[in-house]
Formats: sequence, structure tokens, C-alpha cells
Amino acid sequence: MTNSYYCLFRKMLEGRLLYLFGAGEMCRDFLRQYSELNISGIFDNYKAGEILQDKKILSANIISTLNVENSVFLVTTSKNFLSVLHQLEKSNIKYIFDVRKILGDNVENYLVTYFKGIYSDWSSALSTIKRYNYGYDADKILHKVANAIQKVRQGKAIFERDSVLFYNEDYNFNLLAAFFYILTHEGLLQVIDFGGSLGSTYFQNRNLFNGLKVEWNVIEQAHFVDYGQKFVPEIHFFHFNDEIPQGANTCLMSSVLQYLDQPYEYLGWIIRLGKKYIVIDRMPFSPIDEDQIVMQKIKPPIYDAEYPVWLLAKSKFMDIILKDYHVVFQWTLTEEMPIVKMGRIERKLSYHGILLKKLRE
Repeated sequence: MTNSYYCLFRKMLEGRLLYLFGAGEMCRDFLRQYSELNISGIFDNYKAGEILQDKKILSANIISTLNVENSVFLVTTSKNFLSVLHQLEKSNIKYIFDVRKILGDNVENYLVTYFKGIYSDWSSALSTIKRYNYGYDADKILHKVANAIQKVRQGKAIFERDSVLFYNEDYNFNLLAAFFYILTHEGLLQVIDFGGSLGSTYFQNRNLFNGLKVEWNVIEQAHFVDYGQKFVPEIHFFHFNDEIPQGANTCLMSSVLQYLDQPYEYLGWIIRLGKKYIVIDRMPFSPIDEDQIVMQKIKPPIYDAEYPVWLLAKSKFMDIILKDYHVVFQWTLTEEMPIVKMGRIERKLSYHGILLKKLRE
């Protein structure tokens, strides 16, 4: 980077310690692009105690104890920027910089994952991916997910999602409410986790399943199944064409239907299994009342990939599923996905969840 703002930033760093405020996507992108810089500390009240690039994230409460003459702060968050700036000024921090002026105005420079573009059909979107040899079925993704799940199994991390390790408990209480609703009414929870990776959801919640009758089965791509059958004994893994456990009472689809080429066909297959409960989680719906196909871009520290995503019309989706099931309850997650257009966030999509119960046994 050669712009004058960055040059001033580097000049002020001479002989001083660099601290970052904000441990989100912009912070990660800055660390990725400027790995040669020595970071003395990372502050973020919401993520204090977590680990980011071998550094423990700190609470902002201790900023006032720093040597202000010897400290340079880079604000690596766009949320509540003015309040962060005010907090740093209140602590008498003299050298404060804005990471956005270093990374540039295009949000794609710092977002780790986002939706982009509108495609006329699945094959058109897929052809773009093949041209760059990206996609969910890449062996590099399995390798990264496998390494993460083994660290979770060994107790070195609490859980993983999309190969990213988490070191503090972070429960999806709405999803847990669905699981415990089933446990309360049935006495056991026997899950078919469709597209469940190497058991991310199970391991995230396993401590709460202690002493309860919970059985976890995962249906996945062949290379995930082959690995899981050998190295993840806590879970039963099945290929799509294998005989599915008849005793299971619940089908879970967490962040999966939107990534399949024929989502309505797979939804129909799930319905025809006839399990008593269907749980849908982390499902983004179309912002308009018709199906759309977009591209999801993903960058490190998750992994480097892109793949097409269906944004299904919720009305059409519900019309299909409500022929055989009724809604017990629904939820909206706090997680949102940016939709980027021309370097700007056009809007953010919420993720949704639904617990459904079969109308007739």
C-alpha cells in the first residue's frame, strides 16, 4: 500500500506499539494482508477471551492502563466507529487510524464471506467456479475441516464451524430449544444431519447432551463420509444412497439446502423419509418473492472458495413443506449475510430456522 494515509500510519508506528480495536472481518483481513506487522494486542469487548492468530482478545477496559505516548491504535471495525473513536480519545490515545482508509473503500477487501451477483441458472454459476477450480467438494476444505474437528475431539477447542475453531461456548439456543422440544416429547433425539459436515452441530452441543438419549447420524459427500467413518467414531456417517437409519425421528438441515443444485428435489426426498420432525436452521430466504441464485465468496481464515447459493422464496418453500408438516415454532438468527453490489453492501440477509412436526403418523 502506497497511499499517503498508509505512509503516515507506518511513520507513526516507528518506535511504538500497534494495537487493534475490533476483532471482526476487517481485522482478519488486515492481519492477512499485513502479516509482517507486529501486533501488540487486539481489543474487542464482544469477543474478549477468544483467540485470534495466537493472541487472546482483550477487553477495552484495560486500554487506559497503556502508555499512550507509545501506542498506536488501528480501529478495525466499522460498527459504532464514532463511539470507538470517542472511547479511545477519552483514554487519551493520541495516534488513532481507520483501517478502512488502508484497506480501501471496496467492502470486498475486508469481508470474509458475502453474496454477490445474480445468475440465471445453476450451471452458469457453476461454470464460473470450475474455471477457478473452487467449490465445496475441494479436498483442501475436507483437510481443513478434518484438522479442526480433531482439535475439538481432543478438547483443544470447544467447537468448529466451517473449519473455524471457537474456544468459548456459543450456543444456538433456538436450535437447542427445537432439540429439547423433541427430547421432551419423545424421550430421545435421533438425528439424521443432512449435509452435517463432520458433525459440527453435534460437537457444538454435545456437553448439553450428556445423560440424554441422543444419537447422531450424518449424510454427506463421499470423501467426508469416508473420513468420518474412520476418524470420527462418535457419529454414524452415511452416503446419500446408503440405507438410512429407520429409527431416527428427526431430520436436520442446517445451512445445507441452499447449496444444493436441486433444493426442492432434496426437500422432497427429506419429506418422503417421513420422519416425525424436520429442523431447518441457518437458512437464508430470497428478499423477493421468487427464487434467486447468487454466488457466495469465502476467504481465509475460513478457506478460499466460492460456490453458488439458492435464495429460495419462503412462500413457495413453505407451501411445499406444509402439505405434510406443521410449524411448531420459527426463529431468526442474529447472523446476517451481506449482499455486495459494486463494492458496497446493498443489504443484509437474515438466517432463519423452523421446527416442523409431521401432520400424520
